[in-house]
Amino acid sequence: MSTLIYDFFISTVETDQAWVQQHLLPILTAANKRYLTEAEFQPGQPRLLELERAITHSEKTLLILSAAYLQTDSNVIIDLFAMHYGLETRTWPVIPLLLAKLELPPRLRLVIPLDFSQAAAYPDSYRRLLNSTELPSLPKPLPAQGLNPVQKLQLERQQRLTHKLARLQNQYDLETREEEKMRLEYLIKDTQASLDALS
Repeated sequence: MSTLIYDFFISTVETDQAWVQQHLLPILTAANKRYLTEAEFQPGQPRLLELERAITHSEKTLLILSAAYLQTDSNVIIDLFAMHYGLETRTWPVIPLLLAKLELPPRLRLVIPLDFSQAAAYPDSYRRLLNSTELPSLPKPLPAQGLNPVQKLQLERQQRLTHKLARLQNQYDLETREEEKMRLEYLIKDTQASLDALS
């Protein structure tokens, strides 16, 4: 049985968060792609376990590569773990996204990167990125035409909660640890209550 929950796990450093938030996430959201970042890691859990969960439950691991990323020693763990996991499963889950022209370390020269160093390359690189996953897309969001600003905000919140609920339920179905299933049950109930309150 497949353990995939997310299309992408996104690995980045603090200095590149603005690019991820402004450029990458809106495109993934518009394409109804499921993604996970370290900001969504569970508080109190060992980081290595959360990294393992993120990589093994995602179809692809995106490495947002910049000079700052390559200079951060702790990111080597992510690169190597994702590459090793790909070898074990006979997949190639790692996709480097180059934010600048970089000399890549040997471990990352094995895979073909996507060029995001110049805005002119964005359309083709985004197309190739979105076509790299095989998970079925989430349902298209409802149109917001003809709604006043308050209704649009309410609709956007409803769509975010629906997306979150689907991800939580999918994660619950795949989870084997009882304590984690109990935590997910609480989150599902809380999210469902928030969704019901909007109806």
